[in-house]
Amino acid sequence: MNYTERLESIQGELPFDYWLEYDSGASEDDEEGIFYALIDRLIALGEDGKVEDKIAAIQTLVLALNDLAADAKSLFEPDDCDDILDIIDEIAVAAGLDISIYGEGGSIADQWRKW
Repeated sequence: MNYTERLESIQGELPFDYWLEYDSGASEDDEEGIFYALIDRLIALGEDGKVEDKIAAIQTLVLALNDLAADAKSLFEPDDCDDILDIIDEIAVAAGLDISIYGEGGSIADQWRKW
């Protein structure tokens, strides 16, 4: 499976119903497009894209999730948080990032997340 196919396969298997409907007008702030926006950005950067740009794309997603979580009393159930972190890490690995060097042994998202 090539780079784009790896990322698109994750996009096709997102487990969160409220993130599955893709709205082409969705922004990073829109929960319906938030993961799609990240994957689309990573695909656009390409397999040989700069690591810093890929990290910035993931950071944008996590910061947007922080904003969504701050605006909702209980946007994420505790189990959802673990699932979300696993998905973010899966996306990072598919994008060619070595997640073991980020997040101090946890998720790559841990360095920015507040939920």
